[in-house]
Amino acid sequence: MSIGRVALVGAGPGDPALLTLRAAELLRVAEVVAYDELVSEAILALVPETAELLPVGRRAGEGHLAYRIHPDVLDRASRGLFVVRLKAGDPLVFGRGGEEAEELASRGIPFEIVPGVSAALGAAAYSAIPLTHRDLSAQVVISTGHRSDGGAPPPSVVGGRTLALYMASHDLEATLAGIVAAGWAPSTPAALVIAATTADEHTITGTLATLAARAAGAIVPGSKLPSLVFVGEVVGLRGGIDWRAHLPLRGRRIIVARARAGASSVARALRTLGGEVIELPHVERDLIDAPGALRKELGRIDYGAILVGCDEGADALGEAGLRPGHPDVLVIGATIATRLRAHGVAVAATLRGACAEALAAAQERLRGADVLVPVADRFRPNLEAEMVRMGARPRFVAVAHDRHVGPAHWPSRVDLVVLPASSAARALYANAPLHVRQAAAVAMGARTLEEAHRCGAPHVTCAECDTVEGLVLAAVRAVSGARPGAASSGAAAISQEVTP
Repeated sequence: MSIGRVALVGAGPGDPALLTLRAAELLRVAEVVAYDELVSEAILALVPETAELLPVGRRAGEGHLAYRIHPDVLDRASRGLFVVRLKAGDPLVFGRGGEEAEELASRGIPFEIVPGVSAALGAAAYSAIPLTHRDLSAQVVISTGHRSDGGAPPPSVVGGRTLALYMASHDLEATLAGIVAAGWAPSTPAALVIAATTADEHTITGTLATLAARAAGAIVPGSKLPSLVFVGEVVGLRGGIDWRAHLPLRGRRIIVARARAGASSVARALRTLGGEVIELPHVERDLIDAPGALRKELGRIDYGAILVGCDEGADALGEAGLRPGHPDVLVIGATIATRLRAHGVAVAATLRGACAEALAAAQERLRGADVLVPVADRFRPNLEAEMVRMGARPRFVAVAHDRHVGPAHWPSRVDLVVLPASSAARALYANAPLHVRQAAAVAMGARTLEEAHRCGAPHVTCAECDTVEGLVLAAVRAVSGARPGAASSGAAAISQEVTP
């Protein structure tokens, strides 16, 4: 029987945007993902449904471990499968990664170790607690909050340092009392950070004397949310440097519907405004000879124009090497025009807005003309219908084939769904569970709104303006009811954070 391989991968503190590039790459190709309980739902949603999702974690106090690495991981690897052992934070920082690596090595199973942003580093940065400071803290002590026998080890260093304690919340009062007994002043600032960097993040501050009482209501017995404790004078700096305090989408989990591969300016803007953004479904791309297909097509018909409305089409057209006297190139969107010019392609006109509005501005150019339209896939029924309606004869040429793959794990809580296009709405809602379809949603354009309703989504509103900026502003307004001023602050930030 062939031997597979195992990757011990750090998932980071929870925000999927903090995954390393290598971790994200391995999650896309893994056959099995064996994960800890502390791995966030947003990270699990990145695993495609083609992989087996295997829970193998345990929490403190759940009995003695009779193994160094979970038997199910060894079983899958012994069957020749590629297993990602996904661990919260960094696998070698209180993640038992060293023990698991020893076991894999002793059995002759190939493995690699992929570091992750540790929970302490991620929680400190997102909670605005500097671990070091020239005037307050010259050292950081990263420690477990309990021993294997259940006791709480008191820190051996006092003052002028920062303590970052893992696994300390389940007996917080005793842990803090032990720190005081070790010589720390009861008035030393302290903080408990729950679910750091995720939409569920919550930070409670106090002192060694008061934090346990202040946090009593926030610590839910049996909760799967991770937590850390920070102790030191640096905790007192948090109020003045909390860089996420005024982000309008902080604490909101948002699904951005996707129909095509590539970077999403909508998702990027929502992340910048503080949202925990999950892009679904996953889009897997099959490569084809796009430049060759376009050259062949241009030699077949005397086209009156070329219409480009996606990055993939722009790249394929640029690589095709247009000859002098080629048809006028019309583009939808300034970013695509810039992309084409970078390839040395002259742009005759740049059209703005959603498809229908953009095409209306070019109606005289398109009426009665054969129009070549390079697209990421052959199926663009709305665009085709609009062009035919105005009298054009579109010829769609696929420059890539995209396949939509759902996640192995849908997030249980969704605050908002953002629908940038009707094709994205179809792709998302095709296999989405009921709670995702019934979540509040915002759509770009009337056609997208209609498509969402056809897919069974009852709570969808339409952005006032059919642009990325308009859609992002609609998203901020949709979730700002519980946060006075969030919509206005979001509007001010959007013009700076969204690239037209």
